[in-house]
Amino acid sequence: MINDKEDYRFIDKGSNKTIKSIKALKMKKYRDKYGLFVLEGKRLVDEAIDSPLKIRLLIISETNLGQVDDYRQRAKDKEIQLLVVSDQVFSSISDTKTPQGYMAIAEKTTRDIYEQLRATSGFFLILDGIRDPGNLGTIIRTADAAGLEGVILVNKCADIYSPKVIRATMGSILRVPVYVDNEDLGLIRQLRAQGYQIVASHLNGDDLYSCEKAAKKLGLIIGSEDQGVSQDLLDLSDRLVKIPMPGGAESLNAAVAAGILVYEFYRKGL
Repeated sequence: MINDKEDYRFIDKGSNKTIKSIKALKMKKYRDKYGLFVLEGKRLVDEAIDSPLKIRLLIISETNLGQVDDYRQRAKDKEIQLLVVSDQVFSSISDTKTPQGYMAIAEKTTRDIYEQLRATSGFFLILDGIRDPGNLGTIIRTADAAGLEGVILVNKCADIYSPKVIRATMGSILRVPVYVDNEDLGLIRQLRAQGYQIVASHLNGDDLYSCEKAAKKLGLIIGSEDQGVSQDLLDLSDRLVKIPMPGGAESLNAAVAAGILVYEFYRKGL
């Protein structure tokens, strides 16, 4: 809780205990240990403050000291501790080369997929081994744009709470439910049990553009560029589809392929 007499703290030493803890969140093992992650950039921080997300800390660089008044009341209302740090300290905790000077430390969220599975319609993206942070973040952003019910990660995808993934989502991480299936594809089996048609992107599949109208409950699997969709997920799929490529390229970037597939199924009237 912020002290009424001093509603922000100033820190100018990188050796400060709080600063060391923030630096540690650059590593997945500490994000997992503490259940916290970093949001950086003015727009993303503003969205996060206004979202249901629980924010622990709001950090502003000394360069932006003139903007602190804009955040004091918002921080008090949400019981967020407000810190102002020297530019040198902010650079040391930032994950970008040219930091904007705005950062928030937020609690990870746990989402319940099962209520949504009982709905009469739904569209989930299932990402199989997407390890590139930029691709993962872009796909989550696509899911947000298309209004999908959520994204399910299987087979060791990149950490959704890594700074690069968060940055690539452009704020969509605050809106799109993301689930990690660590239970031997248990979530995918639950989709099937609730009447979802499971469709996998595969080079041996049917032409995407000749497919009939999409099912009202759909789980669409996108594999990594180098490995494609794994056999265990192919075994759970009801059908395979492919994006026709009459040119010389053998494959598409995973994020590009996801965008084409999502919007074609959307066009088909999901």
